Parts: sequence; C-alpha cells; structure tokens
Amino acid sequence: MDDEEAPPPQPEHHSVNDTRRLATVLSSVTVVVVVTNIVATITSFTASLVGYMRSRVREEEEVDDEVKPLITRHSNAVGCFCAIYERERERG
Repeated sequence: MDDEEAPPPQPEHHSVNDTRRLATVLSSVTVVVVVTNIVATITSFTASLVGYMRSRVREEEEVDDEVKPLITRHSNAVGCFCAIYERERERG
C-alpha cells in the first residue's frame, strides 16, 4: 500500500453562487464609488461657485451696489444667480 500513489490534489472550483456573490459585491462597490464621485464633483463645483461669488463681493469696485446685497443675502450660487436674473429682468 505504501507503493500506491495518492491521487493529485484537485484545484478548488468556485461555485456559480460564489461567482455571482462576488459580481454583486463588485457591482455594488462600483455604484457606491461612482455615486460618491458624482456627489463630490457637484459639491466641489458648488463650493467653487459660491467662493467665486463671495470673492466678487470683496472686490467692491467691480460689483455695483445693487448686486452686492443680492450676493451676500443668498448663501448658494443658484439663489444668487436667480436674484441677479430677476433684477436684470425688471430693468428691462
């Protein structure tokens, strides 16, 4: 019996369920990363826009007295642009 050779070890086969589970986890992680990047990009863009508008307030010689209160009153860039648009529309 000692002369008999043991069969060679068989490689482990991953089951179909393991592969599907791995694919599900990877796709979930991918979705989370993509959504996080989109949110970070939008947040960064909005912060840059708000920072730009606030820096314009500091440059008093370039911002007329009617626009300055609109920029300081509206904390986000969209509200600021809407207020400026309304003011320009009223002017004609």
